Amino acid sequence: MKDQLSLKNRKKQRKEIRSAQKIPVTQEATPVKTPKKIMQKRKELVDSFTSHMKIKKARHNTKNSKRTTPGIGITTTDAQPAHTHVEGVRWIKTTIKQNLAQQKILNRNGVKKK
Repeated sequence: MKDQLSLKNRKKQRKEIRSAQKIPVTQEATPVKTPKKIMQKRKELVDSFTSHMKIKKARHNTKNSKRTTPGIGITTTDAQPAHTHVEGVRWIKTTIKQNLAQQKILNRNGVKKK
């Protein structure tokens, strides 16, 4: 029985030694001071990043009007509606009527002489 107790004790000691070897001993290092110029550069980078993020968020959160005119180069008469609808035929009719009305007005005014 003495041999068994001593074996248990030996195993415990070996376990303790192994666990002590696995855990590295950390020394508390003194904090390294960074130079002022480097800190200023970092601050400038962080400031520029935050300003860009603010601009992006503002652009994302702006409310865009649904009743805007189409972009440059596209006339309003030729522009298609943003969302197609069952009443698409009505849109085609109104654009045709508007074009005919404009042509009548131009014909009534006549060709201008130079």
